[in-house]
Amino acid sequence: MADLALDVLTPKQALFFEPLIRKLEETGRSVLVTTRDYREANGVLALRKIEAVSIGKHGGGDLYSKLRASAQRTRQLATLIHKERPGLTISFSSPEMARVSYGLKIPHICISDSPHAEAASRLAIPFSRSLYTPWIIAKSQWTRYGIPPQDIEHYHALDPWAWLRVHKPNPEVLGQLGFTKSEPLLVARPEEVYASYMVKSEHFEDTPVVPIVNEFIKDHRNLQVAIVGRYREQILSLREIFGRRVSVPRGVIDTTSLLHYATLFIGAGGTMTTEAALLGTPVISCYPTAPTIVEDFLVERGLVLRETDALKAIDLAAKILRSPREFRKRQIERARKLTARMEDPIEFIHSRIVKLLSTLV
Repeated sequence: MADLALDVLTPKQALFFEPLIRKLEETGRSVLVTTRDYREANGVLALRKIEAVSIGKHGGGDLYSKLRASAQRTRQLATLIHKERPGLTISFSSPEMARVSYGLKIPHICISDSPHAEAASRLAIPFSRSLYTPWIIAKSQWTRYGIPPQDIEHYHALDPWAWLRVHKPNPEVLGQLGFTKSEPLLVARPEEVYASYMVKSEHFEDTPVVPIVNEFIKDHRNLQVAIVGRYREQILSLREIFGRRVSVPRGVIDTTSLLHYATLFIGAGGTMTTEAALLGTPVISCYPTAPTIVEDFLVERGLVLRETDALKAIDLAAKILRSPREFRKRQIERARKLTARMEDPIEFIHSRIVKLLSTLV
């Protein structure tokens, strides 16, 4: 029997939960880690040497497939959790873990910085005893999903600070992609087209990242370019579009280190945009829908430059690449001022978990 169970569904969650898992185990707690068949999440768990039980699979981009995958996973997860009987469960708005926990009368803690993820929030937050979220997200963003304000607590940090505060960049990631430190490096990340809040197109080349990168490889021959795809189909499509001129890794790599060495990051929302901003790497976001609360916050502080028009984004990127050291120095100073005031979210969450577990004995 495990003291608690954590459901890890995405690469971001694997990065966030790793230090929490280590800290819990160091203090003598037994932790059951569950995941699903999902390329990036499984890859990051393997990179971080975290053992996890795989239950079910990612539902893909079709809403009916998502529904079927979630229903099947709920049933399979119920069998495991019923057998292990953890005293507490934790997830980033996992509908399956929240539902199973509620059904088995096990307290569930939800952690989330994504109130824009409406479907997951509606299905997980009402079943949660507590919700922990970054301080920049008002409680009113969450109470609409059915959780009372007294059950919501803020930590004074953005989620990537959980791992960035102790991360040491590894230059080996450059060698894996055939890159060097001596030439400028552009890193790009397409949007999350399979998320329930983003499902809109099966044509991966529709991402605004493609025309931006395409323009740069025409006129910047010494520019090293990497696009970090999300799904197998997306990766294959991007490799076909760009050929050998752009590195599109097939496997999961240490993207945090890659961002550290990047001259410029072009993202479409998501964790890597926030990571790059907190590292002081110049960031252009071409997130195609309304910006998230986190992205808005970073834009207001000058840590993210937002531009959804491809031609304007190209001009902005060209300006940064003409004076990369100046931009980088300015962004690092801004990032340090912000992160200097952040607390360790893992310490915050761990203290509350320990307190809650003590009441359940």
